[in-house]
Amino acid sequence: AYRRQRQMCIRDREPTILEGQDNESILGYAIHTWRPNIIRCLLDNGAEPNAENWAHIERIAGDESLVLELKSARQK
Repeated sequence: AYRRQRQMCIRDREPTILEGQDNESILGYAIHTWRPNIIRCLLDNGAEPNAENWAHIERIAGDESLVLELKSARQK
């Protein structure tokens, strides 16, 4: 519960944190450094990867079930 509350607090203080698509964005950095748990958290909190981001995720993951899990996290 604390972690979820903390995530919401960060997003409330910095609403643009989920914006951006390149490697300098929080989402792009999480993809580039391959942090699936962080990617999942960002998706859960409203990040919207573009087609290029998804291509990177699919290439790096090497696991279709993980990609499907991440895509379903975005739709929640």
